[in-house]
Amino acid sequence: MNFSGIEQVCQNVELANGGYIYLIDGNGEIIYHPKQQLIYAGLQEENNIQASTYADGTYKENFLGDSRLVSVKTVGYTGWKLVGVVPNKTFSSGSPQILFFGLSLILFSIFLLAFVNFRISAYISDPIRRLEHSINNLRIGTDDLQIEETGCYEVQRLSHSIRSMVSTMHHLMDDIIEQERQKRRSELEILQSQINPHFLYNTLDSIIWMTEAGRYEESIQMVTSLARFFRISLSRGKRIIPLKDELEHAKHYMTIQQIRFKNKFTTEIIVQPDTENIYTLKLIIQPILENAIYHGMAACEEDGLIRVNAWRDNDDLIIDVSDNGIGMRPEIANSLLDENRPDIKTSGSGMGVRNVHRRIQLNFGEQYGLSIFSEPDEGTCVRIRLPALNDELAKQMEENE
Repeated sequence: MNFSGIEQVCQNVELANGGYIYLIDGNGEIIYHPKQQLIYAGLQEENNIQASTYADGTYKENFLGDSRLVSVKTVGYTGWKLVGVVPNKTFSSGSPQILFFGLSLILFSIFLLAFVNFRISAYISDPIRRLEHSINNLRIGTDDLQIEETGCYEVQRLSHSIRSMVSTMHHLMDDIIEQERQKRRSELEILQSQINPHFLYNTLDSIIWMTEAGRYEESIQMVTSLARFFRISLSRGKRIIPLKDELEHAKHYMTIQQIRFKNKFTTEIIVQPDTENIYTLKLIIQPILENAIYHGMAACEEDGLIRVNAWRDNDDLIIDVSDNGIGMRPEIANSLLDENRPDIKTSGSGMGVRNVHRRIQLNFGEQYGLSIFSEPDEGTCVRIRLPALNDELAKQMEENE
């Protein structure tokens, strides 16, 4: 290989920013250098002797005050070494681009890491957040609650467990509501069915006695009133009936009692016009009339008066049952509705004022029921407060029952 061939090959190699290559033998003698003539003339120097000691690789060196990178590669079996020299200023001049590239790479890595972290966090946290929202809706009583079973395996299992718990809880609540409804229905039926048969026996005995005595008109009147009395009592199994039917029921009851007590008292039923379409709980007036007869009228010789007055007070229905009987002390009147007060046996139907009071509150709430006002020798007034039910509300209550 002649020198011109070596020179041609080495000159075709381009290195950045003034870099160059040269060829030395194993002892460091220059075989080719692009500035070989200047070196031989002593006008320029090269670190060729030091380069001959380098093994193949890249080295950083400081030669004649310049920092540079030197790459060495041994050429085959000849032992020659090809040395590439690149001044460090090449990299210094390109440092802004390298810095920008490195900064961009770091920012991109941070963005990619944040995006991946966000997606992973969302995959885990979003189902938990939706689950928390569903539990909050459950806490405030939202109907038709839907719990999604999404997310990672653990969240899916948790959602499934909570969904099963909610389903079980709803079934238990439905069972409790149904049990309470059955319990209330049974209690109401028991309270409503507490009509003492003595009233019926005594009335039938009176009818037989009047028939045997030839008092046919009175006996017919009593039989007719008794039949209508029980027809309204049954009311086809309904517990909410029109107010006019309840007052008619009370009227027939008083007709029977006036005949039995030989007109010892009179009865007045006063109904205000705005109560015509109101519905009420049945069998609430008759027990109070019965108390008025057996307790208020018992000591009256004559001129006994029992008055029933019904009117509307905004959204409430008020029914007053008053008498001019012997009355009672206010503390006794206040104790009549006490649940802890012992029952008082009477010769009436057995459905006392507490019974009526309890039935009203079971149906409509604690804000409704009875109030008793009485003074000795001035008579007694029992006030019944009920919600003023129209036809639609009455049907809803019957259906809910």
